[in-house]
Amino acid sequence: MERETPYDLFEEYLQGILKGVELEKFELQLQEDASLQEELQLYKSVRTAQANKPLDEFENLLEIVQTEYTQKETAKPNIKKLPSIQIWRWAAVGLLLLGLGLYFTSSNQTQTPEVLYAEYAKHDFSFQELSTETDLIQIQNSLKEEDYESAISKIKQYLIEQPNAAEIKLAKGIALLETNQFEFANTTFQSLGVLHPLYKSESDWYQALTYLKQKDINQCRSFLSKIPNSSSRFPDAQKLLNALK
Repeated sequence: MERETPYDLFEEYLQGILKGVELEKFELQLQEDASLQEELQLYKSVRTAQANKPLDEFENLLEIVQTEYTQKETAKPNIKKLPSIQIWRWAAVGLLLLGLGLYFTSSNQTQTPEVLYAEYAKHDFSFQELSTETDLIQIQNSLKEEDYESAISKIKQYLIEQPNAAEIKLAKGIALLETNQFEFANTTFQSLGVLHPLYKSESDWYQALTYLKQKDINQCRSFLSKIPNSSSRFPDAQKLLNALK
């Protein structure tokens, strides 16, 4: 992969994007090249500074560091070329990170409902009631394989005999949501929250996701706000609320 600057490689390494042969090659270079280690540490330091400061403060920080470094080095009698290179590195890293900061800030502020839905719609289909019951195993397999139409058909049959199976009702709502049957999904989630109070937070969470998938942000926020801090869904609800600001 061709990269515009060495710092692209550093960023991929620090984010865990670098994989396979490229990762092995880079880590071997780090072991053998002390200057590369120094540059990576410099990059990490500036990256941390940028993450902890507003962009305008970070620009000021870079200017101060560069000025002070220049003053110290010019006061020395025997000036080597290295300091000017280091100053250039600071500037290059700083400019790059400012660009990345602006990019990620912009990206976070403009995350689309589709992106957020993909990030937060993570479903757990590990049924507590599951044992050796063939019907439940088949339903679970269909859900895990994302064969939602098949799962819906099997769930409907199962609920005829087990109408109070809350976990299966939740799974039905999720399958309806994933097949874009929003009205039926919402009805299922609403019923679940009313008939099974222990599932109220799950009901609100999935109604929020239903509206998120339909790009109805106000309704999504409304249901997220109903989730109490005692719920296991509360942390994700707060994160999603912040992402929707």
